[in-house]
Amino acid sequence: MSAFLVRKTEPQDAFELAERLRIADQNEIRAALGKEPLAVLARCPVISPICYTVVNEHGRPIAMFGITPDRSDPEAGIPWALGTPELTSNPKAFLKESKSWLKQFQQQYRKLWNYIDARNEVHIRWITRIGFRIADRIEEFGFEKRPFYRFEWVR
Repeated sequence: MSAFLVRKTEPQDAFELAERLRIADQNEIRAALGKEPLAVLARCPVISPICYTVVNEHGRPIAMFGITPDRSDPEAGIPWALGTPELTSNPKAFLKESKSWLKQFQQQYRKLWNYIDARNEVHIRWITRIGFRIADRIEEFGFEKRPFYRFEWVR
């Protein structure tokens, strides 16, 4: 990605990202889990053996993403991504890089799935453009009982 680098997540990344996350990502975390972004970001490297941080040209974290294994299906993974507004400063590069990472994850898992807040329009457009499909709409999902979509990719 031009001007972006991807590296393994470091513990301090959660602190640097939490306050700067996109409002839609903050809202999604609260709606789904009823927790503050810092608490969720700090746990990501613990629950996701595949966890990366996107940094800008100055080394400042602008996103975190990864895959959490699905405990009920060893062939399935649960992808997630959280970012700052800066992440979309170069949308073409971001889209290209996202597709590249998705291909790597697809080699490791037969199925990828997760839920997305129906209000998070930017992420909905992004996940469908990189190859996921919207599978279901759940009217009352998570802590706040808001509408969410289940999205998936299946080999």
